[in-house]
Amino acid sequence: MANYLQTGSFTGLMTQIVGVPSADSYILQGTLTLPTVQSGSPASSQAVVTIKQNASTIYTGSAGANGFRVSILAAALDVISIQVSSSNPVDQGLNVIRTSYAIWEGQD
Repeated sequence: MANYLQTGSFTGLMTQIVGVPSADSYILQGTLTLPTVQSGSPASSQAVVTIKQNASTIYTGSAGANGFRVSILAAALDVISIQVSSSNPVDQGLNVIRTSYAIWEGQD
């Protein structure tokens, strides 16, 4: 399947599942909108993105990073999960973190 592209977004600390249609190389790229420092608050986001392919971790980002990019060699119907997690209270609020992503066929 040529020219495959899927985009999406989600808010909060959660896991988004994406399936790929065919065996090929894929690029998964995304950005995070993180909470900003408010007056008098020294806390900064500690959100971490973890990418899994069929439940096996293939990428773990740095805490507080505002983006990710990973190359994936996938089989047909592989399941890719994008997990955003954090134990920092500044990241726990409803809709505090927004993640946008795109996955497409191709290579780096």
